[in-house]
Amino acid sequence: MGFYLLFSIAFIISRSEKVNINVKSFIGNIISPFHFIINSATKTVDDFWVSIDDLNNIRKELVQTKQLLEKLKGASIEIAELNRENEHLRSRLDIKTRMEYETVFAVIIAREPSNYYSIFIINKGSIHGIKRNMPVVTYQRGQKGIVGKILETSRKSSKVLPITGIGSYIGAMLSALRYTGLVKGQSHMEDYLLFDYVDKEAVLNFGDLVVASGQGGIYPRGLKIGKVVGFTKVKYGIFYKSIRVKPIINFSRLEDVYVILKKPDLEVIDFNRDKSN
Repeated sequence: MGFYLLFSIAFIISRSEKVNINVKSFIGNIISPFHFIINSATKTVDDFWVSIDDLNNIRKELVQTKQLLEKLKGASIEIAELNRENEHLRSRLDIKTRMEYETVFAVIIAREPSNYYSIFIINKGSIHGIKRNMPVVTYQRGQKGIVGKILETSRKSSKVLPITGIGSYIGAMLSALRYTGLVKGQSHMEDYLLFDYVDKEAVLNFGDLVVASGQGGIYPRGLKIGKVVGFTKVKYGIFYKSIRVKPIINFSRLEDVYVILKKPDLEVIDFNRDKSN
C-alpha cells in the first residue's frame, strides 16, 4: 500500500512544471531498494539451482569413477591370475624335463561324491596310454612325491586311489636306514599313513624320510612317500607297534598329477595282494 502511495506522489510531482526535480532520479531512489531485493532473491534462486546441478554432476563423476575403479580392480585380478597360471605352466615344463620316467600330465576334474577326499578322477585315460595300477606322482614345494595309483580307466579319464585311501599299500623303506616295511592308507579322516612291519632294531627319529622300496610291483624305488611323525616301540616282538608317516604331498592342495607310464609287474602285485589278504 505504501509503495503505491509513494509512486502516486512521484507521478503527480513529475507532472508539475513548477517543481524543479529530477524525477527519474527521485523515482530511482525510491524503487532502488526494492529492485536490489528482487535481484538478490533472483540471484539466490539461480545460485541454488546451479548448486544442485553441481551436486548432480559430482554424483555422476563419483559413480563413473567408482565404475572405473571396479574395472581396474577386475583387470588387476585377471592379470595376477594370468601371471600365476603362467608361472604354473613354466613349473610344469621344468618338472617334465626333470622326470626320470615317461609321464602323462593330467588334471583332477572330479572327486567321488561318496568318498570326496579319497578316490578322484583325472582327465586322461586309456587313449593316452594310461593303464590300471600305473603310479601317480606330483611335485609340491620342489619335491616329487607319490600321490597314488590308477584304479581304473576309461577312454578319456581315469580314477586314482591316493596313498591315503583304504586299500592302498606301498612297499616302503626308511631312506637312510634302509629298513623295509609296508605303508598303508587309513582313510580320508586321518592325515597320516601307517608304516608296518619295520624291525624294532631300527633307530627311528622324527622326520626320517620314507620312500618306495620298489618291491610292490607298482612304485619305482626311491619315490618319496612321507616323513616319520610318530612311533611306538614294543617290548616284545620283532616289529614296531606303529609308525605314523605324514605324506610329502598336501592332498588338500592337489590340482594336477603325472602318471608314470610304467608297466606294472602283475605277478608281484598278485603276490602282495594274496599276502595282504
